[in-house]
Amino acid sequence: MTEGIAARLVALCDGKAVLYLSEAESDTFPYAVYEADYTPSYNKDGVYRISADVTIHCYGKTFSEADTLATTVKGLIDTGMAGDGYSYKEEGKAKNCSEGIWAVDLRYTMIQR
Repeated sequence: MTEGIAARLVALCDGKAVLYLSEAESDTFPYAVYEADYTPSYNKDGVYRISADVTIHCYGKTFSEADTLATTVKGLIDTGMAGDGYSYKEEGKAKNCSEGIWAVDLRYTMIQR
C-alpha cells in the first residue's frame, strides 16, 4: 500500500516535471527527488490508512531554476493529489545552496486510505 502515494506523485509529474524516487537517475538539472517516511494505521482487518511525511527536494543550478520546479510540483500536487482516497497537508518549504546547487524542499503530510 505504501507505493500508492509515490505512484500518484509520479503520475502527476509525468511529462511536466522530472521526479525521481529516492535518488536522482541523472545529473541533468532541474530535477526533484521524493523522500518519505510511512506510518501505517491498523484496525482488526489490517492496514486501513497510510500516513507519510513527504519531502520533495527540487534541485537546480540556480535558485530560480529550483524555485520554478518547486512551484510546478506544488501546483501539480495542489490540483491533483486530493481525492480518490488521498489527502495532503502542506507542512512547509525550505531553501538552501550547497556547492553551487540550489535546493528548494517542499514538505507535506500525505494520507492514503
